[in-house]
Amino acid sequence: MRAYVLSSNLELETIKHQWGSLYLTSVSENPFLSWEWTRLWLAVSTDNVKIRVVVIEEESEIICIAPFSIKDKDLLFLSDSLFSDYMDVLATKHSAEIFELIVETITKDNDWNRADLLTIPGSSKFIEHYQRTLSEKTLYSSIEVCHLNPYVQIIGDFDDFIKSKSKGFRQDLRTTQNKLDKGADEWEFVEAKTQNEKTVILSALIELHLQRQQGKVGTSIFEDIANIDFYKNLIHNQDLPWSLHLSGIRVANRFVSASI
Repeated sequence: MRAYVLSSNLELETIKHQWGSLYLTSVSENPFLSWEWTRLWLAVSTDNVKIRVVVIEEESEIICIAPFSIKDKDLLFLSDSLFSDYMDVLATKHSAEIFELIVETITKDNDWNRADLLTIPGSSKFIEHYQRTLSEKTLYSSIEVCHLNPYVQIIGDFDDFIKSKSKGFRQDLRTTQNKLDKGADEWEFVEAKTQNEKTVILSALIELHLQRQQGKVGTSIFEDIANIDFYKNLIHNQDLPWSLHLSGIRVANRFVSASI
């Protein structure tokens, strides 16, 4: 096996097709590891992020991509919490040998002195290797559970799903629906089917997000036009290896909630 590091957008462009193929062959369930997501995020990321992507080849075929970056002497995943809920290493094989080679390669870089790899999903096939290998190759390492990764297992239809939930959860849904039904105007749940509908719901999401943040501590992600452009580019991208779902509740032709 051969490992090397890519350190610029131009270098990453040279492996974009292999990255896309690896994402599919690895059967990854993490959209934030796909090439398209990474490319769009890099387009809005700040200049002080140094790209450090470890690539491992076997018989001239890329079998692993470990997307790292360096910022202020910290080794991070090539992402940030505003855009990626969780990150990991992308690979077709998940052996200790591969992870050891990743760590050996990235520790040769003397531009960083602390690793802060947030957040790795509990389902990661490399999770058992992080603690052992980093403990062997660095001065100190620890793994902490930030939160559990919830998911909805889709079996049957929506009614089956509701029946499987707790009594309190079902009552909360009924309460919300009753409040909507008692309103003066008709309401509807909308799922985006067309590109125009996706654009409309995204615009509503941005507006609601900015309104909610008014008068509060902190800022909205959508106060930066570059972040808005990121999501606009995302919903218009036809090459995503996964699908985006946008929906919302509309009352009197005005969205009162929206999600992506």
